[in-house]
Amino acid sequence: GTDSSTVTVRLPKGFSVDTSGEKLKAKIVGKERVLSSGKISNPEGWFACFTGTNRAGYKTATLAAHDGREINLRSWPEDPAWAKGVRADIVSSLPLLERLTGTGMDSEAKLSVQEAATGSEYAGFYDAKTGTITVGEDYGQPALVEHELAHVWFNRTTFKDTWLSEGLAEW
Repeated sequence: GTDSSTVTVRLPKGFSVDTSGEKLKAKIVGKERVLSSGKISNPEGWFACFTGTNRAGYKTATLAAHDGREINLRSWPEDPAWAKGVRADIVSSLPLLERLTGTGMDSEAKLSVQEAATGSEYAGFYDAKTGTITVGEDYGQPALVEHELAHVWFNRTTFKDTWLSEGLAEW
């Protein structure tokens, strides 16, 4: 006969989950979020990838920029070295970026810097819509935090073309 299979993934329900690949049905069962494939008739061609975040699991510290703007620093509780290093980069870099650009950050917008697992295509990422900078747990790349902070000024809402925002952030 033909091989077939099923896949079931159980996560704590506090996690928000993004999937890619094959579609999965999701439901809450007790304290778990259960994702299931149903019958897979072609197991060798089937795949799904999962990215999950538990926002309540972060340790959050609030930093105050010299203009009074609050910056939320969200790190994993078991990684104080990341929080200490990224905090130092933020504190030292913001005044320099303001001097270089001749303007402060938009005082109305929120800014959060959060730790994430590495392995994506980028070591860091700035989302202008949410005001969130994501920095990988291995942030040792020189000037990574500074580059992502620069995207607060140089982003897709400032310039249509990526090369402009990336070029200025890298400079």
